[in-house]
Amino acid sequence: MRYEEDKDAILQTKIKTEISSNTKINTEARERLEIGRYWDEYRYFEGKIDEVMIYNRALSAEEISTLYNKYMKKKENQETASKLINSVSTKIDALKRKDVDTSLIEQALSKAKDSYELEKYDEAYELAQNAQKMADDAYETAGYIESAQSEIDEAKSIGADVTHAESKLNDARDALDKGNYEYAKLWTEEASELAKHASVGSVKIIDLKALATKYDQRTVVVSGTIRDIETVYGKGYTFALDDGTGMISVVYEGGLGDIQEGDKVTVSGAFQASTGTVAAETVQKSGVGGVPGFEAIFAIAGLLTVAYLIRRRKEG
Repeated sequence: MRYEEDKDAILQTKIKTEISSNTKINTEARERLEIGRYWDEYRYFEGKIDEVMIYNRALSAEEISTLYNKYMKKKENQETASKLINSVSTKIDALKRKDVDTSLIEQALSKAKDSYELEKYDEAYELAQNAQKMADDAYETAGYIESAQSEIDEAKSIGADVTHAESKLNDARDALDKGNYEYAKLWTEEASELAKHASVGSVKIIDLKALATKYDQRTVVVSGTIRDIETVYGKGYTFALDDGTGMISVVYEGGLGDIQEGDKVTVSGAFQASTGTVAAETVQKSGVGGVPGFEAIFAIAGLLTVAYLIRRRKEG
């Protein structure tokens, strides 16, 4: 509003698009100035009135334009800060549904809200941005944790040992709650890898083939009879392993020693679903189904014989 006493009370208003009009204002001392209500006390301004300022002089067009632009900038900052604060609040609600401790994020957002209430919209926006980054990092990390938990659950479904994976994932959850998002992501990745390669222990070949994708890259233990040994120059050996339920290829880069065709062995190594082979880490002679091999039987028999002879000598 611009009022100039010597120019018949000019009223200028700008509301988004410029609107100009002329009206007279009664400035006699006995009359009070009312804003937003007509003199008959029954008719009121339909809309919102904000940032009311009264000057003891007429402002120039340039000064009015400056004030208007400043006001509109403030309104813009207010709207921007408000939208961001609401967005962070929504993200916090989503995190709570994932059982994430959001106390640190809420504290950061509370500072933004305090500045907003004091009409420090620029400051409120910056503080809300900080809270938003925390919320986004937390939400992303929570997604990684959910993915790692799925890996652990899948490993559990085939009897894999996921003790180390679960421990590492619990460390990640603690780091998430404390706002240590980088550590949380790192430990989540480690938990996921541990779950993917978790050892499933002893498994039958028929089950290994039936659930190949679930056993992929996991450490398995398979016992059976060696078939078709081949020497791969500079790379070790390949052979087939027959456990009575099926046969599977084994690749071994170590030495087989006295192990020969037809021997009963226990193989431990990572199963590769794409090739249907076990990359063995160890190959050891063993009995079948817990029954000792011939060497073990002869050794036991020899010990019994010695014990018998010693006893007869004492009795004699």
